[in-house]
Amino acid sequence: MACKEPPVPRPRGYFKIDLPEKSFRTDTLPCGPHFDLAKHLFIENFKDRQSDTCWFNLYSPRYRARVHCTLFEVNDNLDLLIETAYQFAFKHEVKAKAIERKSFANKEHNAYGLIYNLEGNVASPIQFYVTDSTRHFLRGSLYFMSKPNEDSLAPVKTYFENDIEMLMNTIEWPQ
Repeated sequence: MACKEPPVPRPRGYFKIDLPEKSFRTDTLPCGPHFDLAKHLFIENFKDRQSDTCWFNLYSPRYRARVHCTLFEVNDNLDLLIETAYQFAFKHEVKAKAIERKSFANKEHNAYGLIYNLEGNVASPIQFYVTDSTRHFLRGSLYFMSKPNEDSLAPVKTYFENDIEMLMNTIEWPQ
C-alpha cells in the first residue's frame, strides 16, 4: 500500500465535437433577401405576421441550435431598431463575463451591421444585426437547446459565428 501513489480526482471532461468542413448554399427567404447559408442550417417556422416584419429560424439539428431571426422594414426607425438590438444583447450582461462588439460593412452588397459576441454561460452567446440603412434590418440571436456551458460550447459557438459572418457578407436585399 505504501508504494502506490494516492488517487487524484480528475476534472470533468467533455465529448469532442467534430466540426465538418464548411460548405454553403444560396438560400432565399420568402420575405425578401437571399444569402449564403451553411449547409447544416435549415430555414424553419417562416411566419409573416405583419406586412413589415418577417420571423424565421435557422435551425441546425446536428448541433441542437437555432438562430432566431427577425426581418424588419426600416421606416425612419433605424435608430430604434439598432437600440433594440443593443438592448437584446445587453439583457445578458448579468451572466456575461464580457460582450465583444465586432462591426461589419460590405459596401458591395450595401450591408452594414454588428456582431455581439457574449462570453460566459449566457443563453444567447451570439447576437447580430445587418441592415442596408434605408429599407431592411435583420436581427438574429443564437440559442443552443442545452444548458449554457461556455467551455463545452466554445468550438460550436465559433463555428456558428463564422456561419453568421458568411450570411452577413453575402446578404443581398430585394429591390
